Order: sequence, then C-alpha cells, then structure tokens
Amino acid sequence: MRSVQTVAHRNRLLSWLVATEAVQHLLFLWDVLHGRQPLVRLWRVVASATISTACVLCLWQLGRFDVVWKLIAINAFSVLVPASLRGAIEHHGPPGATGFANEYCVWIPLFNLNRHVHHHEDMRCPWYLLEFRTPQPLARWHYFAHWFRVYVRRDYVLMRPMSAGDLLPREQ
Repeated sequence: MRSVQTVAHRNRLLSWLVATEAVQHLLFLWDVLHGRQPLVRLWRVVASATISTACVLCLWQLGRFDVVWKLIAINAFSVLVPASLRGAIEHHGPPGATGFANEYCVWIPLFNLNRHVHHHEDMRCPWYLLEFRTPQPLARWHYFAHWFRVYVRRDYVLMRPMSAGDLLPREQ
C-alpha cells in the first residue's frame, strides 16, 4: 500500500481522507486492476466480484435488498475502525525503522493476526500455527498509539517492503 506521505494534499481534510484505510484499499484495488500488484491474481478479484454481484441479485430477487445495505455498513465499519487500527500498527513505524512489519500484543488475539512477521514469512501457514518471530512484540497500548501517530500526528511512515533477506532462519 502507498505511504501516507506519498498522497499528501494541500487540503488537510482531503489529505486525511486519502490516508484512511478505506481509501488505501481502493488505491490498492486500482493498482491490482492495472497490474501493479504481482502477488494478486486478477482472476480471483473478478471471480469475487462476480460472486458478490450474483449474491446481491439473489437478495434483490428475494426481496431482501436491506441485507445488502447492512452488509455494506458492516464492511465499511470493519475497514474504517478495526482494519485501520491494525493497518497502522502492522506496517508503520518511525522514519528509519529497519523492519518491514510489527508484531504486537492485544487483549483479544483474533486469529493470531498480531503475529504479523510470521504471516509474511509464510503466508500459507494456518492462522492457528502463527508464532511471534520478534523477541519483544509491541505492547498493547501501541495498537492505538500507532494509529494516532500515523493518521493524526503523521510522524510515522510506511515501513519498507519485505525482502528475501528479512526471512528469519527457521528452527529445524
């Protein structure tokens, strides 16, 4: 995803809006559709859009179009609040940070997503086998502090992408 600093605008409100997680997802989708995200398979995006459209049409035919708006509201909330908090802590840090992702402690460890480095090392690893790979994951309060420093103070930047040298040696 693009860094908050790469999409700065003179209008502060517009700058904040573009930096939000929802807009970042749309920018990522734009890059996917233009072939700038080599790990994303375009056929999967098209298949997902087709299935979603078919479900919307079925709900409309059943007279339950209200369910569509409720699903949109749930997804909008999920992207604007929890995903925004998670996105800030997982891939942002102070300028000059040497890592590519952060691991962090949480009160409710949803599918071990806070074990983010292992997820990047082995994206096919099931969520229940993810382990911490850093000696000291960030404390619980960082979950909110990172969001504040990324989106309000704007002094944290997107960390550099993972490279082959970032893989930690595996225990045999």
